[in-house]
Amino acid sequence: MNTLYKKNEFRRSLSAAFRERRTMDDDSAGAVFYLNPFPCCVLDNFLLDSTLLLQLETDLREMIFHQKTNDLYKFQQTDDLRESQSVSISSLREFLMLDVKDWMKEVTGIHLNDHVDATCSIYRSTDTLLCHDDELEGRRIAFIYYFVRDWALSDGGTLDLFSADECGQPDTIALSLVPKWNSFVFFEVSPISFHQVTEVLSSDKNRMSVSGWFYGEPIDYPQRFHEAAPLAVKPRKALMELLFDCVNSRYFDPDVQARIRRQFEEESSIELQHFLLEHVYKSLVDELEAVPRRCWNLKGPANRRKYEELDDADGFETILKLFQLFQSEPMFLLLSQLTGLELSDGSCVEEEREDSGCENANGYNRADETVEGGSSCAGLGPCCVECVRRWSHGSYTLLRDMDKTDEYFLDTSLFVAKEGWETDYGGFVSYIAQDEDEELLSAIPKPNVLALVYRDKETLKFVKHINSCATTNGYSEYFEISVSYWEYQALVHSATLESPFEESTPTKAIWFYNAALLNVKTVHGLMVTDRVEQPVSCSGSNKEIPHVVLALQTCGDRKYEELDDADGFETILKLFQLFQSEPMFLLLSQLTGLELSDGSCVEEEREDSGCENANGYNRADETVEGGSSCAGLGPCCVECVRRWSHGSYTLLRDMDKTDEYFLDTSLFVAKEGWVTDYGGFVSYIAQDEDEELLSAIPKPNVLALVYRDKETLKFVKHINSSATTNGYCEYFEICVSYWE
Repeated sequence: MNTLYKKNEFRRSLSAAFRERRTMDDDSAGAVFYLNPFPCCVLDNFLLDSTLLLQLETDLREMIFHQKTNDLYKFQQTDDLRESQSVSISSLREFLMLDVKDWMKEVTGIHLNDHVDATCSIYRSTDTLLCHDDELEGRRIAFIYYFVRDWALSDGGTLDLFSADECGQPDTIALSLVPKWNSFVFFEVSPISFHQVTEVLSSDKNRMSVSGWFYGEPIDYPQRFHEAAPLAVKPRKALMELLFDCVNSRYFDPDVQARIRRQFEEESSIELQHFLLEHVYKSLVDELEAVPRRCWNLKGPANRRKYEELDDADGFETILKLFQLFQSEPMFLLLSQLTGLELSDGSCVEEEREDSGCENANGYNRADETVEGGSSCAGLGPCCVECVRRWSHGSYTLLRDMDKTDEYFLDTSLFVAKEGWETDYGGFVSYIAQDEDEELLSAIPKPNVLALVYRDKETLKFVKHINSCATTNGYSEYFEISVSYWEYQALVHSATLESPFEESTPTKAIWFYNAALLNVKTVHGLMVTDRVEQPVSCSGSNKEIPHVVLALQTCGDRKYEELDDADGFETILKLFQLFQSEPMFLLLSQLTGLELSDGSCVEEEREDSGCENANGYNRADETVEGGSSCAGLGPCCVECVRRWSHGSYTLLRDMDKTDEYFLDTSLFVAKEGWVTDYGGFVSYIAQDEDEELLSAIPKPNVLALVYRDKETLKFVKHINSSATTNGYCEYFEICVSYWE
């Protein structure tokens, strides 16, 4: 050791500075003791034997280095120096364990034991060690001994020391130390000893050092800081048009959805290419690039993350529209269809939310990658946390012990990136198994790609530090709309349905079919034959549904034909599914303002309702008889496909009177030009009155919606011979009645 550092006067001065917490700068000895941001000492010209130094440098470079890469660092490192057979390296280790340790005990006053760790590390271009505190049981003093030549600030690789905020978290860089040949740096390990090695920027030099820790009696550390989780929101009501206006229509195709769902169920992840419509994505790119820097908020602390988050998007129409989209009911529904997860229904009643410890009835605290050990709000229904992020050179997120969770949720990332991003740049999202280093999967930023990953309680994630290769190759930044979704945690029932479908269809606790999402704007052409009849059934139960099959309906008060078997007619089956589906209930709710899109009935209500059983009950469309004992159990529907021809009709009856309200819908498949003189029109009249309130005449591809209260009755006027005389032999109708 440099003889100046062994002198009694120097040792006393440094010891006083360390114990009394005051700075010291000894130019003659080349030593500086920094008090802020935490006690740290730099000793220049640490060893005087230049021959030994050169031999050490040579022998260290000849050691076997292992590539070390994870969320926190990227560099090369040897095994502990005790494993080396080199004379010079063995001498260095002995020097550290004896001379330096005893000297350290004297000047710091910290009791140290015989345990010393020492390894050699090399940092090459783009290597880094991100912000951390070195805290590990027994570590008392950290040290770094530099073997670098002609190193400048512009080469990177500085040792940065962070100040701490009032919560004991790293705040700003208070001191940067440039590596210097034969200099020795040490500092006391403490809860606030946050430091980092910045990215090495030099392409022709590398940063070599011997580093490690002196150990002693463990000290008590304060409880780790737990940051507040971001606010989660329930699905927000929105028109289905919002989905259709933004998302590529291929993701509404049932066959595409089925393929995606199968892959997602097998792999728990998938990337959806070209997710947004091209013009929407282009507008999003333009707006994100135009957002002023003042609108981006730097997110920390540095021992957890470093990226920018959008704080203000006022005036940016597409950004606001997509922010609304990802929080909307239609998006929850689409993701439910694509993944099979329970995202599209279930809600927490007011009492549940008030008792849950939530901030209010409309949102509660969750986290995205920072969920901390589960949530007291688990099970209250679907919710999400959303943010828009900007990633650039130096951005990253880190794993932490608090990332462990007992929850399951869906991570989604919509990337807005330049084509050609490489893993060598960093910036990819890496998923790993808890307590393991092996990567399970990664998501690389790609333009207009929505990455879906289902995270269980054993899966953690981080975003790898973005290094200078990105900017060197023209990739200055990328953006991400990041949304984490939580599922509906309540009991979900399965069902076997008697229906036209070959496979049984699963349903949920509310009275909907969980059907494939269809873009109703693109459904064309109903294919039928002369002999078509269809069963009447109640949709939405978890056992067999009451099922009436009538081909020719002739009971004195009606005469028409009803579809009994549609096997082989794809479009009929598709539309039958559509009108019983969640998306159709939601769309009709949006179009009419009726409460058709949510609400559920609990098992006790169904059991006490007077229904045939707890899983299904009898309803009728125009023939509801005197009200129903099942009123209030939630949305449901009755659907049938009818053929109307010469002689068809329905009559009014006393039993048509009802104390219920419901929505009548009729999709007409008719020849253009049908007139009232032919009959066959649907007439609505007030109860006990003959005056017609309104009528619906068969027209091609028209969906007629009529809200019927308890005072409104309907009938279909007898179709007379004028229809056939004028070439109108028949028309068809998909008739569906919906209850709120």
